[in-house]
Amino acid sequence: MGTISNSHEQSLIQNNFYTCNPMIELYQMEHCPFCAKVRQKMEELDLDYICRNMPKGSPKRKLLVALGGKEQVPYLVDTTNPKNPVMMYESDDINDYLEKTYS
Repeated sequence: MGTISNSHEQSLIQNNFYTCNPMIELYQMEHCPFCAKVRQKMEELDLDYICRNMPKGSPKRKLLVALGGKEQVPYLVDTTNPKNPVMMYESDDINDYLEKTYS
């Protein structure tokens, strides 16, 4: 698992930010076709979400590793149900989850 050097990112995780502020977040790259596929599904379902851009080589990618173990995008974090947060990779899996949960 990677280390997080940014103290703000550390405090978000340490203070349980994701369970205190339920939301949907998409960690993505703007020109990634797999990320675009997920954004399109979220638009179709009229979902509000936070988009976290994670360009290749960005130090922000350490947060991805801390959250899910890989630097891979797209990565979805859904804490709208704080007792059962969902975190997942893979555009098809994400879209299936979104369709099943929010349609």
